Amino acid sequence: MSYPPRYYPFIGCRVVAGFPSPASDYLDEPLNIQDLLVSHPASTFFMNYTARPIPSEMVNTGDVLVVDKSVRPWNGSLVVLCQEGDMKLRRWNGDERTEIESDDWYVWGVVVGLARKLVK
Repeated sequence: MSYPPRYYPFIGCRVVAGFPSPASDYLDEPLNIQDLLVSHPASTFFMNYTARPIPSEMVNTGDVLVVDKSVRPWNGSLVVLCQEGDMKLRRWNGDERTEIESDDWYVWGVVVGLARKLVK
């Protein structure tokens, strides 16, 4: 499935605390949010995270996870595991076999981005 890109105005200045620069009222090139979040369109999926928040991972209920199935997990990466038909979010430590009681699991994909709506 392919969707046409949507471009949004992009202000190319850094956001810092304090008084903003008066010279920062110009716009940079438009931004396609897919270009920022998606490196491999054929293997990238967006998943709604519905479990309880995980503050240590900075993931909240209702967040949208950007998951790439073509990326290999590395030590410390956030992954989506499929365990006995359920999807679970875990921090990959390189040797999950010792921590997961069931043998019926696999890494579904690696979380490469996160989208969150701050205002409802």
